[in-house]
Parts: sequence; structure tokens; C-alpha cells
Amino acid sequence: LMFKSAELTQKHMYELRLLNYIDNEVRNLNKENNRFLLSDTQSLLHDLINDSDTSFIFEKTGTQIENIMIDEFQDTSLIQWKNFKVLMNECMSREHSQNLIVGDVKQSIYRWRDGDWRLLNNIDQQFRKDQITEEPLKTNYRSCRNIIEFNNAFFHEAVKIACQTEELTPEESKQLEKAYEDVEQRVPQDRPQEGIVEIQLLPKESYREETMRLLSERIMELIELGVSFNKMAILVRSNSSIEYIA
Repeated sequence: LMFKSAELTQKHMYELRLLNYIDNEVRNLNKENNRFLLSDTQSLLHDLINDSDTSFIFEKTGTQIENIMIDEFQDTSLIQWKNFKVLMNECMSREHSQNLIVGDVKQSIYRWRDGDWRLLNNIDQQFRKDQITEEPLKTNYRSCRNIIEFNNAFFHEAVKIACQTEELTPEESKQLEKAYEDVEQRVPQDRPQEGIVEIQLLPKESYREETMRLLSERIMELIELGVSFNKMAILVRSNSSIEYIA
């Protein structure tokens, strides 16, 4: 990881220098005009909360929060959580206060806004056992039966292979296995055997041509079945694929 970071830094040295120069100029201008960036709000809150009594924070906000609900928790950053946790602990100290954290570790793959998936993966370590109840959603009501059954089989094996072949530390393997331990979902009993999953492994030398051929065939099949264009979507790995696919 350190080697890759150094390699990428060296590759984009000039861009990083330019961005650093722009950042310094923006901060100097804001300082001169007694302003600060909206993105710095979390840091400001953290500085206010850090090592202070929570009642001070409630006094400053001018309100009393009784219940907290945090959605998409897998995208929560460490500094955000340090801010939220102070308020949540204050709420939980009161009788009848109920708080809800919703999220899916498996969705935290892009680190949006510095999101740290390990926070949700180890949420049971953030509170006392008598303070928290974990309730996984076992039944998938949104997808077709064939999609659910494919995902159950695929990810179960994928995690096993990743832990065996990837250069992971024992702790990383443990975290990965824990993140995917609830990957298998139930299918509603009345759900018919519908949905299609098809995987094509394409040779690198003819990847573009084969991709366009397969997509064209699949689109024509869907049209013949009466599926309109506004019901179709093509997801790509990188922007470079968009032009030739379009």
C-alpha cells in the first residue's frame, strides 16, 4: 500500500503541487475575509466537542436531541463519527431514547467522503452489549429470485478465494469475512424463478469488439421482448468505455 501511494504520488507530483498551492491560496483568502470552507465544518465541530462536556454542545445548538437516526452509515468518516458519537451517547443516557444506525458494509467500496467501513463492521465494539441490538435484514424483497441466488453463491465463494489468494494480513482476512458473513439473503416464498445473470470473460486483445457485439445482441433481444430503451442501463468500469459503447 505504501509503495503504491508513493508511486501514484510521484506520477502526479505536478498536479499535487498545483492543488496544494490552490488550497493554500483559498485558505489565505478565507482567513483574510474571516470565512471558512463549508467542508471544514466537521473539523470545527470536532474541535468544539473534543474534551468538552456534551451539555455545552447542546447549549450551543439551542435544542435538545432525543433520537438520532444515521442512514448510509458505511459512508461515515472517522471524524464524523467522533462528532455523532458524543451526541448519541448523550441521547442514550436518557430513558426511552431510541437511536437507529442503518448501513451495509458491503456497499462501502469507494470510500465516499472518507467513509470508513470498519466503523460499521465493528459497531458492536462502539457500545456496551446492553446498549445495542443488531438486526440484519435477511430477506431481499427487491430483486428477482435468480439474482439473489446468484449473489448468495458468488460472494460466498469470492470472499473465501480472496482470503486465500490475496496478500491479506490475518486481521484483514478476519475483517473481510465479518463484512460478508451475512451476505446470503432469503428469497420470499412467492417469488417466481425470474431474473438473468450472465458472465462473459473476454480476451484483452478483442475486448472492445466483443463487448460491442454482445451488448448489441443483448439490446436487440430485449427490444424483441418489448423492453423499451428507458428501461435499459449500461454500467461501465471507466469513462474511457463510454464513448465507444455509446
